Amino acid sequence: MSVTSLLPRATQPGSSTALENLLAPVRRRLGELMRSEALERGDIEAAMHQLTEVAAATLKVERASVWSFSEDRSRLLCTDLYERSRGTHSSGVELSATATPNYFAALAHERSIAAHDARTDPRTAEFSAGYLTPLGITSMLDAPVFSSGRLTGVVCHEHIGPPREWEPWEELLAGTFGDFVSIVIGAAERAEQARALHAYRGHLEQLVEERTGELKASEARFQLLFEAAPVALVMSRASDHTVTAANARAAAMFAVDRSQVVGQHAPDFWVDSGQRTAVLRALSATGSVASFETQLKDTTGKVFWTDISARVVQLGSERAVMFGIRDISAQKSAEEQLRALAATDSLTGVLNRRRVFEVAAEEVDRAQRYERPLALAMIDLDLFKSVNDRFGHAVGDVALREVARTVRESVRKGDQLGRYGGEEFLLVMPETSLEAARAVLERVRAAVQRIAMEPQVALSVSSGVVTLRKDEKLEPVLIRADAALYSAKQAGRNRVVSG
Repeated sequence: MSVTSLLPRATQPGSSTALENLLAPVRRRLGELMRSEALERGDIEAAMHQLTEVAAATLKVERASVWSFSEDRSRLLCTDLYERSRGTHSSGVELSATATPNYFAALAHERSIAAHDARTDPRTAEFSAGYLTPLGITSMLDAPVFSSGRLTGVVCHEHIGPPREWEPWEELLAGTFGDFVSIVIGAAERAEQARALHAYRGHLEQLVEERTGELKASEARFQLLFEAAPVALVMSRASDHTVTAANARAAAMFAVDRSQVVGQHAPDFWVDSGQRTAVLRALSATGSVASFETQLKDTTGKVFWTDISARVVQLGSERAVMFGIRDISAQKSAEEQLRALAATDSLTGVLNRRRVFEVAAEEVDRAQRYERPLALAMIDLDLFKSVNDRFGHAVGDVALREVARTVRESVRKGDQLGRYGGEEFLLVMPETSLEAARAVLERVRAAVQRIAMEPQVALSVSSGVVTLRKDEKLEPVLIRADAALYSAKQAGRNRVVSG
């Protein structure tokens, strides 16, 4: 089977003139949709009217409609239904999950519902007696609408007449309309998405032009659709994992010259072969994978985070895998930064109280499990109140930051420092004996005394250090470290006391 055979009969070679005549009004109406002022002013009703009219004309269906879920997701509410033969719009019809459970379940798990014979298809047969048969509807093509990764509605296309075999390109276009609905909704909810919406409209208009050109030659049509995809696309043979096609986005993502794309070995671009095996196993079981996050690398060795969707496709006698790939490195970096902020004390830059407690608890558990040494120390800035009283809180803040910096530079790489509270710090020292811990804290004490500040402030720290006892929990360890610190204070400060 060739790519040409996958195309609708109207797109086969020899019918380009008829196609141009057929697509002319569609192109005009899609162009009007792209230039719609309704989107710019946030007029959802007008935008939905235009969308359903374009959808009905493009897919040549009698009825095109947009539905949204109720708050409790138990019902679908029709926000706009366009009937092409009458040229009318209506709304208000409701569908309940109780009455049509199979349809609701299909929406939750499938990217599109292409019911060639809607009266017998198990996903849509529930509508047959009360809806499909009375209205003469024989085929349905429905595409779920997602907003911020959540299913929020559906775009429906209903054909009247003999049962209709939906083409793959029609499913793709239906999905495009579903994506467009989500952007319209987002534009109304968040004014700041106006720029993104404008860019999407421009992109969609470009796709329409490209797809129109593709219809002049079947093979060219497939190639241009492949190239116009808004994500990186890579196709590889299932038998030997050799890349057979990749669009420009993919070539740029993996730093491969377009002339050298074909013949690349797909596994070479995976960082973790085990994760690739997991994706292939899922493909073997279900035929598709959605939103699998993993790290890939380009030909220069640069590693980046991606979100991968994949589907097994049949091209002639060969099975292949189509990968859709999004670079989410920026998103991952932002998540890492947020996690770091959530674990960091904003003044000193060391771990905050919550996170240093978590680290200490984890190290206590590990040390008890494997019977390894662990030392914990309380470090307190001496006479800190007098620093604040004499020089002001701004100088006190500088003193805290300098002490935290000095301690971090004086301890070992594996040690963890956190702000316990006020001017007090907790130092967690894995794999450390009491003697070694005292040596570290003496080094810290001496380094703090050498801190030079402007205005001149004499700084020193007192420390109490203990080591973990057999079967001891975190709380009693901290109590012993705090008692040792208290002893250091009572003995004159600027010293290390072990307990």
